[in-house]
Amino acid sequence: MMMDYCQYFYGISEADIKEVCLISPLRLGLSQSGDKDVVKSKSQGKLGMAYQCQGMTVIQTFIGSIFVADAVLSLRHSPVTSLFFVGSAGLSFPSKVLDLCSIVLPDQQLSLDSLSIVLGLESDPPISLTRPDPFLADQVRDRDKTQRQWIHSVKGASFASLILEEDYLSFFKDHQIQVLDMECASFYASATHIGKKAVGLMFISDIVQEKPFYSVSSALVEKKPEAVGYIFELIASFV
Repeated sequence: MMMDYCQYFYGISEADIKEVCLISPLRLGLSQSGDKDVVKSKSQGKLGMAYQCQGMTVIQTFIGSIFVADAVLSLRHSPVTSLFFVGSAGLSFPSKVLDLCSIVLPDQQLSLDSLSIVLGLESDPPISLTRPDPFLADQVRDRDKTQRQWIHSVKGASFASLILEEDYLSFFKDHQIQVLDMECASFYASATHIGKKAVGLMFISDIVQEKPFYSVSSALVEKKPEAVGYIFELIASFV
């Protein structure tokens, strides 16, 4: 009998996953929603939660590339046709266009989510470049253009250490890395591996050196709900 990893990890059968599925390590506040049309049911597994919403499934994982990757891999035989990752990212450098809570769609994402690779960058190891499904990404951008025009296409890197970000600023500059996160590259790679269309959407949560991840920003607190709400609204339009 084939193991149902989705059932084990999130308390929901792989066969019950809807065609549109959102995966996120963020706490999206769905369990607190009083709107019964938003959350129909929820389940708990060993590694996270699953919410059956109006027309889509939301899987909430732990933070980290392995957990997001396994969430995707557990959907290999599911009915899902459109996978979305929702996360947060840091700006490598201050930008005239991007700021806290700007929404980005990584068109190219370097796989630096292994610390052994990061610590060996001076020896110029091979680095994988991952991408979203181009058709689904274009659909997201097209829908955004008819609404708020908040989506920015960027080049990013999934980086293995928050502490080491400042030590690698010259590498980010040389490779034109605009944003840093921990999971998006693994999300893209695992989705490609199982043949599922996937797109990542993230909001800017910090700026390396200027507004680091350990600082508290009133702007982030104020703007985050609107940014996450808009991302959810865009994804819901695919239902």
